[in-house]
Amino acid sequence: QLKALSIPGKDEKIESITASLAGIAQATEKEKGDIAFQESQWEIASSHYKKALDSAATSTGANSDSVYELKQLVVKADLYATISSGKDAFRKAQWDSAISSYDQAIKILESNREILKQANTDENRKKLARIMLQASVIRDQQDAARHLKEGEYQAATKQLEAIRDSIATSEFGSEPEFVAVMQEAEQAIAQAETDRL
Repeated sequence: QLKALSIPGKDEKIESITASLAGIAQATEKEKGDIAFQESQWEIASSHYKKALDSAATSTGANSDSVYELKQLVVKADLYATISSGKDAFRKAQWDSAISSYDQAIKILESNREILKQANTDENRKKLARIMLQASVIRDQQDAARHLKEGEYQAATKQLEAIRDSIATSEFGSEPEFVAVMQEAEQAIAQAETDRL
């Protein structure tokens, strides 16, 4: 309606109303995001937070603290969505998908250190890396068992060596759980070689 009128200071008034509307849109989208976040609907929350962030860019009244908070919320929602996807894949024994999701979560953590400002970023990265290693070990163990059952000893040996090598080159190689897995892999390699011969 204002655009159709010819009054002094029309442009400033339009700009003020536009900024106010953007502020309302920002608050509304953030509230929707918060509700979705509380209900663990991470993708939906992220979508609302991104819309709020877009509105904040249009709103002249948006302060840097609220923009920073929205950026944090977007990263957290994306991170939780990725971890949730990894957990779901792990439960379904979809090992490659689980590994991919956890790897993506580590990348989100690493590339957003400044935004997250969490002292435990390294600890969280380590937890995710550990789960990734567990998933790859289980996947390779299952592949090796299938090859052994079918009498494919060279293929089985290759999988067992992959288990041994992935643990040996990881930061978890000295942990008892993984030491035991490495020993089992070594024994299985020796047995596979004997069976092949």
